[in-house]
Amino acid sequence: MTVNDVKKTLESFGYETKTVTRSRIAIVTDKRQAALDDVLEIYKKIRPRILRDAKSLRISSLGIIQAGNIQIIAKPASKNVLKAEQEATESLVKLIRHAVEQEGKPVTILIGNYKIENVVSAGADQIRGDPKADIALIDDSKKEVGFISHKKEGGAKAYQQYGGISIKSGKTIYENSLVELFVKDLNAILKNEFASSGQSFWRYIPKNEFGKLLVGYSVYGPNWKFGQQNSFGKDSVHCIGQGKPILNRNNNGIYTLSFSESIHTANDIDWAFVGPYKVILAATYRTGRKIENNGITVSNMRAGIYPYDFISSRRSEEI
Repeated sequence: MTVNDVKKTLESFGYETKTVTRSRIAIVTDKRQAALDDVLEIYKKIRPRILRDAKSLRISSLGIIQAGNIQIIAKPASKNVLKAEQEATESLVKLIRHAVEQEGKPVTILIGNYKIENVVSAGADQIRGDPKADIALIDDSKKEVGFISHKKEGGAKAYQQYGGISIKSGKTIYENSLVELFVKDLNAILKNEFASSGQSFWRYIPKNEFGKLLVGYSVYGPNWKFGQQNSFGKDSVHCIGQGKPILNRNNNGIYTLSFSESIHTANDIDWAFVGPYKVILAATYRTGRKIENNGITVSNMRAGIYPYDFISSRRSEEI
């Protein structure tokens, strides 16, 4: 068994992995203990064991799983995500402050066709809870006036997911008929039983009325209103920006915001129906997790709305 063998297997279960050494890999996840429990279940035929000696605990606070000749650890994902978000925020703050110094006054920033006026800075620390917005543009009265969902570089795969489908993700998503039908169909396939290790299911979200609404809410926030002016907030962002922020001055003194990899604005959802970013509903095996909707419960699975690239290299059944 090689590192690549193990990586392919774990990625088929929906995990992001990284090679650490020629004999050790890391699962990148914020559900670290659950991931290690999954590994023990996946490789139970070869009797994996957990190493918690002093050396192992210095490498990982949860210990190391020895599966045959391969070692597996769980590494927090949020550090990577938050680092990219923090770097993007700090970079944007510097760009805006430089623009303000150049102009000698607050600046106007264009995000697509959206004009954000009197901007003097940006920030992320003040955004509490878990809204869609990661970064806010701030005006000269310290008011949040522009809202950005940030993704680290790396194409569709780096998105991880657009959003969840539970009630915590918002009623507009939870009560969408496509979500209700997906959970109902999952339950029917599993015959009201617990999902088994390795099971994974997905389906495309159609580009119809309900599909467009679901995609808009998931991508731009549960309070999305088709990108209408004066409808923006922490759960209805102006854009998704992937990579490093870029601020270019136009001839009229207005600055255009873009990002090094891509930017999508709230009046456009067509991009989310094509290529590797194409939206899907997907459910993957997760011990102890459950999906609930409209009185139906699917056990041992986690579900969400993802780019197609999330599932393209995994063993998964289209339903």
